[in-house]
Amino acid sequence: MPGEKQEFSQLTEAFIYGSLALSPVSATAAGYHRHREVALDEKLDDFSHNGIQEQRLFYAVQRGKLDNFQLDALSPEDRADAALIKDQIELALLDINRIQSFRHNPTIYVELIGNALFNPYVLEYAPKDARYRHIIKRLAAIPILLEQARANLVDSPEVWNRVAREENDGNIALVDQTLRAAAPPNLKSDYDRAAKRALAALRDFNNYLKTDLAKQTVTWRLGKEKYDPKFKLTLDTGKTPSEVLSDAEAALKDTRAEMVKLAAPQSVPDALKRIADKHATPETYFEEARRDLESATAFVKARHLLALPSGDNLKVVPTPEFMRGGY
Repeated sequence: MPGEKQEFSQLTEAFIYGSLALSPVSATAAGYHRHREVALDEKLDDFSHNGIQEQRLFYAVQRGKLDNFQLDALSPEDRADAALIKDQIELALLDINRIQSFRHNPTIYVELIGNALFNPYVLEYAPKDARYRHIIKRLAAIPILLEQARANLVDSPEVWNRVAREENDGNIALVDQTLRAAAPPNLKSDYDRAAKRALAALRDFNNYLKTDLAKQTVTWRLGKEKYDPKFKLTLDTGKTPSEVLSDAEAALKDTRAEMVKLAAPQSVPDALKRIADKHATPETYFEEARRDLESATAFVKARHLLALPSGDNLKVVPTPEFMRGGY
């Protein structure tokens, strides 16, 4: 009914924009720049005790509103959206209340800083001077965020600690080299002042990770009690982790059998080696990727497959160091 649809639209809008406002760094990436007159592009996420409490309260309130909503009166499309929102709310509360990644995973803070600075640098949502003012404001907030990180972190798996230090080296290079070199002349002195304090905090945080937090190691495994609900909310396959694993092992066995057929009369390793010989090396990868992009673009234009945007801003660039932890 029209009334229910309007109310549900208001609920979804409050959830989407409210959750983005709680994560200004994600908001910048999503193209949401102001929330109730607050300039989100100037801020970092708040991981203080009060900030975490604010997140917990927001998601609990949103869950209550959704639980009290008459979902049966909605269209199938809106009911599907409601299910997605509910899963996101439950996943957020699961992490805040039980998994508590902010207490164990230092890469959260390191990657947050990298994205906070890199997105205004590469996303042209405003003139360069305005975006650099946002970067300077965020640089000034880095020492506070890293103090929050040190207050929150109680232990960490060794691999997460190591990756965080490696990614943080990327943050240091981003601040000290990439962003500094591109700073507008009229903002260079402001940038240098903010960068000096931020770099000191970033280097001090790496030392803390290497000396203090490294003494408090823990397994990265969540355990069945926490993993099962996270799995259900993340993938929503209707199957248990054991069932999905069993399906994957069966599919792997079938795939390997098919590879043997396709490789014959060679062995699978020999066939894969021949394929690899035709592929790019680490030294030639980027140049070949650029040529592939040019070739694909020319093909689309020649065949009139679709109208390409007038702007030519698609580029092949190396993944920034602070993003490389997953690789």
